[in-house]
Amino acid sequence: MGRVLTAPAGAAGGATRTATTSLTANASDIIFIDTATNGAELTVTLPANPAIGDRINLIDSAGNCSTVKAIIARNGNKIANIADDLDFDISNNSLELIYSGSSYGWSILSN
Repeated sequence: MGRVLTAPAGAAGGATRTATTSLTANASDIIFIDTATNGAELTVTLPANPAIGDRINLIDSAGNCSTVKAIIARNGNKIANIADDLDFDISNNSLELIYSGSSYGWSILSN
């Protein structure tokens, strides 16, 4: 009875993938973050030109982010109304971001 992760209804272009090295996210991506494989920080860069309602899901699948963090790079847009990158540094955590527009940027929908 596990949870099934799917892209939001109506989302196009998203993929489910694993990040063991730095990558750039696309709208509707579900990204399993694995900092344990290489033992090094990695950066997930958010899309540069998101549309309102775009979502990105991030999951610490290796349970290692409190030891080796992932950096969520804002790519010119705010995260939680702050003009700074986000340290994803809590093990076994998940985070869903939704783009709310240029005024506030990426909002944290759930964690």
